[in-house]
Amino acid sequence: MNNNFSCKITLTSIASGILAVGAISAASRPNLVFLLADDMASASAGWMGNEQAKTPQLDKLASEGLVLRNHHNTTSICMASRVCIMTGNYEFVHGVNFGRGKLKKEQWALTYPMLLKQAGYRVGFAGKFGYSISGLNNPDDFGKLKDYPVNEFDWWAGWPSQGTYKTAGNEYLKQYAEKYPHSTRALGAAGADFISESVAAGKPFCLSISFKAPHSPMSSDPFFEQVYEGVVFNKPVNYGKEGSQHLAPQSGLGRQRSMFKSSYESDKDFQKTMGIYFRQVYGVDYAVGMIRDSLEKNGVADETILIFTSDNGYFLGSHEFGGKVLPYEEATKVPGIIYDPTRKHSHGKQTNGLTSGIDMAPTLLAYAGVEIPAGMDGKSLISVVEDENYRVREELYLTQVWNQNRDDIIGALTVLTEKYRYNYWYYANEKMPPSEELFDRKNDSHEMTNLASSPEATPALEEMRARYDAKLELWKKRRNPDYGYDRYDVLADRNVPWQDKEFIAKFMDYDSKKNVKGEKKVKKVK
Repeated sequence: MNNNFSCKITLTSIASGILAVGAISAASRPNLVFLLADDMASASAGWMGNEQAKTPQLDKLASEGLVLRNHHNTTSICMASRVCIMTGNYEFVHGVNFGRGKLKKEQWALTYPMLLKQAGYRVGFAGKFGYSISGLNNPDDFGKLKDYPVNEFDWWAGWPSQGTYKTAGNEYLKQYAEKYPHSTRALGAAGADFISESVAAGKPFCLSISFKAPHSPMSSDPFFEQVYEGVVFNKPVNYGKEGSQHLAPQSGLGRQRSMFKSSYESDKDFQKTMGIYFRQVYGVDYAVGMIRDSLEKNGVADETILIFTSDNGYFLGSHEFGGKVLPYEEATKVPGIIYDPTRKHSHGKQTNGLTSGIDMAPTLLAYAGVEIPAGMDGKSLISVVEDENYRVREELYLTQVWNQNRDDIIGALTVLTEKYRYNYWYYANEKMPPSEELFDRKNDSHEMTNLASSPEATPALEEMRARYDAKLELWKKRRNPDYGYDRYDVLADRNVPWQDKEFIAKFMDYDSKKNVKGEKKVKKVK
């Protein structure tokens, strides 16, 4: 750990983490590879059940590892989700999202790469980093001060925000541009090189690669232009307007509806969008193969844990939506695989237990024998790898408080169990009351029936309301004190009538005129 960190981490916890590692010989400490796609829908993964999807490398990995069939990110947007993954914390704890704040240096010191580096791992990062760290300001190789961690890693081939699909446009990756002009395959090549260098150095390593694909702008690698030639993509079961009319009216007020109209509404646009999107996913799959080939070539495949997932899902036309963000299955659920070659009995298994992006950091730390910080909300999934019937939790809390219109009209908090999804949409006006949604996830996986007003579902609704209220109390205790998260103590309280909290939405941090615009949008949609 660098000396310039002013961390809120005790000497005792550092020492105990190192002692935990010391109990494992250097030779037996596994290498770690964490691979993160961007906006990859579960529906784009062959091993998740889509017979049209071509993901041969990941299908093979899934057949050799543990498939996380009920894996969700707790905030369905890239910046917040990436910090959730790195820190093992909910967004309302770490406080990072668009329009909110940066990660603090003391928080950064407790992320899985920095704790592994402290424990003697060679750590590397490539691809989209996606957020800033306050007060870091390390000079990069070009003499510029950066608030993203160029020099915090032993090896860096990343970029701060979206970057570009053109390899030559990314400073630390451009050496691969001639052979791999598209960044997805370039990331595969860079990861392969990191593995070779780490093996030569004789140190256990942790490689994190965050692909830009299949995030927009849609730009697939021409190398894969023929992969889906002639394929006519099936539309989702809950596609379009027929799949949206039962949803809370608040859900239709964000950008997701307009994204549907521009990219999925016409058959022509749908087929074009899906073709590019699925080729981008195929590129990620190909790069995973490059990385696995490097592990084999360097003789470390049998001692390397490999985890693959995505930062959030994607609607792809479901419920008349494009994009992600909203707290429905297609946006929150993501593909997930844990491949552990040291536990042969775990191969080819699946778990339906609730797992999450916040579990990635504690899982990686546990594999390395590093003590998991007490403040992490996530759980190690090693017990699930050993026994797919083991459950690390009964429920998961999902947060949607990123409001791109600078108002609160599409804010929602969600409690998820294996059986149910409960969404509470708190915004109201004279024509729109706050909304509750209750979906039976086992019998209605496409969320086509809102059970909140069904008398038969009253016991389930009461159970989920109680879980929601308890989770809101957790929010109040653990929420970040900065960046306006305190407003949701009241806004998200379903027991407080809207007229008693409307002033918070209008006057706490936001311009009231912008809120008036939001109400006009509501009337127009209605």
